[in-house]
Amino acid sequence: MGLIDDPPQPDESTSDARRLWDDAPKPKAQSGPGAIRPPAPDEPDEFDLIPVATARPKRTMPAFDDALSPSRAKPVPDRSGRIESARDFPLWSRYQESGPALFRVLFSAGITLLLAWLFADWNTIHVSGWFALIGGISTILMAYPLVVGLERPVRTSPERVVRDFFESLEHHVPLYRRMWLLLTPESRVTRHYTDLAGFREYWKGRIREWQHRGAWPGTPVVMSIGSLTATPDPGEPFVRHLKFTLAVSLRGRRSSGSVATYDISWTAERGRDGQWYLRQAEPPG
Repeated sequence: MGLIDDPPQPDESTSDARRLWDDAPKPKAQSGPGAIRPPAPDEPDEFDLIPVATARPKRTMPAFDDALSPSRAKPVPDRSGRIESARDFPLWSRYQESGPALFRVLFSAGITLLLAWLFADWNTIHVSGWFALIGGISTILMAYPLVVGLERPVRTSPERVVRDFFESLEHHVPLYRRMWLLLTPESRVTRHYTDLAGFREYWKGRIREWQHRGAWPGTPVVMSIGSLTATPDPGEPFVRHLKFTLAVSLRGRRSSGSVATYDISWTAERGRDGQWYLRQAEPPG
């Protein structure tokens, strides 16, 4: 043994095992469209994508040529109810009926609040209270036609326009303006009246006449329509000839029978809004 030891010799069993791995056959590189090939150091990564079948998108809007094709065009129905072939005349509207009454109510309420605020002082508080009380009562009375006339007069038949016309009289304050708007221009000119003011005065007189037959002034009347028939006009498709009986009684005294009975022949016409109006409505004699 010298000063420097000899280098250790490799273990033969380890060398034999390493030789077995070295002698094992190398795996062959795969070939084909789906094979993965290790990239070279200076080569970018590349992947072979497998084609996937995609569904054809559905067309949600018609093509330009389909829109121009008359065979595929679908008619759009008119849901507004307007009849363009009907005769043109003034139609009923909520603004025409309730507009003036609403303006009076708002004006009365505004004046009442203004006066109550001006006199809202410790020394004149009682004056402010009287203004508020009187103005409030007046405003409520002015709003009565708006409340009883909230229901829209839907006149889809000639019978309905006759009933709406006479039912407007069955209130403590009749809806004279609604009655006037249910008339065509021809029926607004009679030997009894020619404007809304004369129309109102005429029906006020008729109501007083019926009330004097068995009730105190202020009792509402009850109008009953019976035996109504509507005959189409042979020359005008939007005109119906009406015949009916009108029985007038007083509220609270219907058991006593009617105070007046009339046989009436009127004419109704359908307007451009699809609703019926009274074309010839001579008041009962």
